[in-house]
Amino acid sequence: MVVIERNNAQLITATFGIIVFTVAFLRVNIIENVKTEFFSFVALSLIFSVGGVLVLYWLPTDIPAAYFVLRHFKTIPYIYSIGFFLVGLLMLLENIAQAERQEE
Repeated sequence: MVVIERNNAQLITATFGIIVFTVAFLRVNIIENVKTEFFSFVALSLIFSVGGVLVLYWLPTDIPAAYFVLRHFKTIPYIYSIGFFLVGLLMLLENIAQAERQEE
């Protein structure tokens, strides 16, 4: 079970890191305008990454072939999760660039 969850754990950690970074910079007013789409893409990333691994808790441990099937079906939400995470990250970087242009 640990081997299957390793990739999602890294993505979940990165997603929470971006959320903490954004909230911290919103708190000190370095970034003033963060679009709500950023938070929705990050939330979708978390939902897809956690949802793909959630099946592990209902997976029967006595059937090894079930892990093989799970790896193939888990790939789809994992790829979506990476995509949503990257789109959210790009939106955050765009907001930071816009804030710097407005200051000049």
